Amino acid sequence: MKFPKKIAELLLVVAFLLPHLFLNIRHTQDWGDDFAMYLIEAKNIADHKPVGETRHVTNPNVMLGPVNYPVGYPLLISPLVKNGIDYYKLNLLQSVFLIITLVLGFIFLRNYFSRTASILMTMILAYNPSLMGFKIEVISDLSFWMFLNIIILLVLKSRSLPGVIAIAALTGFSIHIRSIGLF
Repeated sequence: MKFPKKIAELLLVVAFLLPHLFLNIRHTQDWGDDFAMYLIEAKNIADHKPVGETRHVTNPNVMLGPVNYPVGYPLLISPLVKNGIDYYKLNLLQSVFLIITLVLGFIFLRNYFSRTASILMTMILAYNPSLMGFKIEVISDLSFWMFLNIIILLVLKSRSLPGVIAIAALTGFSIHIRSIGLF
């Protein structure tokens, strides 16, 4: 039995992307603006507390950020913060989101370009220094991008009622990851 060519291509792309599980993985988090709120909300979910109990202090003179963020991303990371915050595991999860996103991107590109061009475009994006630095942040962008890629592929491929229901459900969840998904 001959090994299907499409599966071989996918395995090759995954093999090229696996170094993301080892490159630029840290045990710390740099100071950002969103990560603390995401971690507080994720910890609340893991501890079965109301997500909105963030102890956010509002200042009418300065906009420091929202009182809370949409619940989707904290829900995705809550299993990793149940027993304390482990940035190494969070970095690995971000790397997994990135790998899945790039594989889905390759599948999209493969519909329109040759195998070589699709792999090259995927690898140029995958090993872009900015994206390599982006994946070590505790932010919702990569998970949103992953779900957006899933939705795009489903829109292009699925014409059935279960496909439309899956698109609607994933769109709804992606809006809960990043509210920008609403627009």
